[in-house]
Amino acid sequence: MADIAKPSKPTDDEQRVGESSTSHVDQYDVPSPSSTKTNLPKVATLALITLCALLGGVTFFIHPRWPNLPWHHHGKTDGVKWPKLNYPHVPLNISQFYNNVAAGPGADFSPHTHGWYCAEHLPTVKFDYDGVEFLLPINWSDGNPDNVIAKKQLVEVPRDSVGFYREMHILYAGDWIDGESGNRFTFHFEDGSESQVEVSAKNWWTLHWLNQGVIRTPYHHLPGGDVNHNVTQIYHWSAAVPSDSRLLSITLPEAYWPNHLHIFAMTLVPNLIEEQARSAMGNRKGSQEILQNSVIRLVTDAKMIPKDYVPKIRLRRIVPTTKWKILNGVKSYAVEATVVNSLPTLVTPDKHMWIQGPFYLALQGNGFRTVQEGVLNRVMPSDEIKVKIWIALRKGASEYVAGAATFTATDSTGSVVASQSDTWDLSHSFTDSIENRDTPEWWDDAKFGIFIHWSIFSVPAWSPPGWYAAWYWWWMHRWTNEDNGFWRYHRDTYGPDVVYDDFIADFTGAKFNASEWVNLFADAGAKYFVFVTKHHDGFALFDTKDTTHRSSYHLGPRRDFLRELFDAAKAEQPHLYRGTYLTMPEWYNPDAGRTGAGFGDWPGFLAHNAYNDSQLEPYTGHIYGKDYLRDIQLEHMKMLAVNYETEIMWCDIGGPNLTVEFAKEWYPFAESQGRQVVMNNRMFFLGPSTDRALANNYLGCGAIPQFDTPEYTKFSSIQTTKWETSEGIDPYCYSYNRRTKDDEYKSAETLLHTLIDIVSKNGNYLLNLGPTGEGEIIEAMQVRVLEVGKWLKHSGDCVYGTTYSFPGAELGRLRFTQTSSRFCIISFDRPRDGYLVIERPIPILKGDRIDLLGAGSSGADLKWWTREGKLVIAVSDEAANLVSWAWAFQIQYDL
Repeated sequence: MADIAKPSKPTDDEQRVGESSTSHVDQYDVPSPSSTKTNLPKVATLALITLCALLGGVTFFIHPRWPNLPWHHHGKTDGVKWPKLNYPHVPLNISQFYNNVAAGPGADFSPHTHGWYCAEHLPTVKFDYDGVEFLLPINWSDGNPDNVIAKKQLVEVPRDSVGFYREMHILYAGDWIDGESGNRFTFHFEDGSESQVEVSAKNWWTLHWLNQGVIRTPYHHLPGGDVNHNVTQIYHWSAAVPSDSRLLSITLPEAYWPNHLHIFAMTLVPNLIEEQARSAMGNRKGSQEILQNSVIRLVTDAKMIPKDYVPKIRLRRIVPTTKWKILNGVKSYAVEATVVNSLPTLVTPDKHMWIQGPFYLALQGNGFRTVQEGVLNRVMPSDEIKVKIWIALRKGASEYVAGAATFTATDSTGSVVASQSDTWDLSHSFTDSIENRDTPEWWDDAKFGIFIHWSIFSVPAWSPPGWYAAWYWWWMHRWTNEDNGFWRYHRDTYGPDVVYDDFIADFTGAKFNASEWVNLFADAGAKYFVFVTKHHDGFALFDTKDTTHRSSYHLGPRRDFLRELFDAAKAEQPHLYRGTYLTMPEWYNPDAGRTGAGFGDWPGFLAHNAYNDSQLEPYTGHIYGKDYLRDIQLEHMKMLAVNYETEIMWCDIGGPNLTVEFAKEWYPFAESQGRQVVMNNRMFFLGPSTDRALANNYLGCGAIPQFDTPEYTKFSSIQTTKWETSEGIDPYCYSYNRRTKDDEYKSAETLLHTLIDIVSKNGNYLLNLGPTGEGEIIEAMQVRVLEVGKWLKHSGDCVYGTTYSFPGAELGRLRFTQTSSRFCIISFDRPRDGYLVIERPIPILKGDRIDLLGAGSSGADLKWWTREGKLVIAVSDEAANLVSWAWAFQIQYDL
């Protein structure tokens, strides 16, 4: 059976490409809970009362900060929401561990700034996200502790009513301002076993990029009455919990400096079974039962699961997206349906406890219908699988679609085997709003891109270890004395009379060959590239017309390098997606300061000579009298979008900008050409007491982020939101650094392992190559990325177009990826002694085929078996020796 169902023909009442439609944009506020009055006595200790409704999952416990008042919600939130789909859940009692005040009088959330959240913008009582409920204080302003700084506290898990759990969810924030830190939770089980899972803790606010929290406040407070108008957030994170044994307790991570992990709430999702009412079961024993008149039971003991039990197809979540494609002339949108097998992993060896397809998933509702069904092949116990269902709006329907919708699953005979109806709000995926936009499907599947940092700074090309050579001009002026290595190096190498702009003459690009570059990108296995069109020194590598003549087109080589590169890519490597990096500020552009676009340490004025403060350095090519935001920054963004048709707008730093105005034109323009484009999350640092009206225009690309951008680091755990790590092949900086020796560049093995690790956790890898001032990508860099490309050529099926495995991305030196029809186990170590043993559940069934990719016939159709819940793969030395760096074992499902 094919993986993709055949698209159905469009009907006359469906929208076709080019037809207009009205759109309606709504805010997605957290639904307020009902106003049911409940008298809750204050108590010194907490009593946990778990009341799980069969489908609603209503759960609460007595909280010492909740007075005898009605349950209500008066806070504000600006978090990301998905359609309401409740799931049984159990909040944990962590109030006894509260040791920090995050909001209100006496609050001191961060030891670094002593700042605190604005209480009036935090949700109260309870917060719903991802189908589960988190319990929060009714009052953030009473000065009492309201969150836990993790310090290895032991949290007991309620056992009487549940016992087996499949998910842990937390609301959290780190208290530092930059980067992320890994924090490990430890699960303790009844059989004496333990397992760990790591969260990459994002910070409550950041200097350079805007991570996507589920609770967002427009500012936070600082001592002395100051207000920091950076968006300040609380994040959601979830992880799979092994369910081979009853969960007893959870040890919180240990404390780390400088980023402490603050936990606001914890909720567990239990394993469960669903049983048909006897009168409705009929003679359907052994089939997937229709979810009507069913009874849900939480799994407290494996013995309660009948031997002939057949797991049900149950939705865990429904998520509308802005991803689209044309199917038979109809513009169709992707709705992601996550199907869960709610049984514990304990029963995984019994294949009757698996959901075994193929099944074809569809949605029908008000104003839309399914155009292409999603295909569900299998779900092992306690696993979940995400499936795309492609829907089209009916002709004349508003792009706001809400109300009752029905989910159905049919088997290969067309019989309905599962059905679930609910009121799901699918509205935000079908609007023309620039908000809540998802990354395009091509970006999700691409996984690997090449970054190019190249400009005037590639001429001096120097920095001490740990510093960015692209910031040469900036650091030269940061402090002008012997303590500054940049200042000393420039004086000793070029002399005090040579200024930065004197390097323009030596920025020749004489060895630049666009054809060679794009072929290198393709041979390295990259699916997209991002070219730095203008860095913070303000020197552009494209035709800037008369906005400024500070560019390679008007000065130095007098070439439009961007045009040459993009034209070569279109002609020779048309599959490569083309992206552009653009800085929002320029360090020393005098128009920025004159028109009020300067900020902080970058006020926007000419640089003073680093060796003679009485002299100003030139800003060669500058055309005086421009409005920096509108005539330079915004105009350059439009040029890249229209004249060069960029598909990735990778903007940096933020600062004052008109990005929102730009995006409102760019997205429709690209879509009119049949292109789906993407923008990153880089943002602006707003200082204390910045006017919020002004701040709303300063968020940069972070105002409408589509993916997170950790820099020279990576997330250590699965992220459900999309992300992209960028870093150089140089161990310390993006651009070329003549100080770096050939053997100091990252090895091919390191690059591959980094790529695979990132992909297994739902990310992309943007690897930078820094050309010399002449435009040469040196051999040491080329050799390494070509080795990566050689591996991807034979094993790329385990990278491109894959997604993460819900039970976990890694196990020791193993990484896991999957698609709808195959599962991959990638080992960073060469298999030894003729076997590879995987000690975790793997979705493999009798009849499936395992191949070691890249090993030819020696690695084809390998023998395998399961033993005590472990998968064992027989691998000969001959096969293992044919592969280098990483060994990708692909399981092809027998469908």
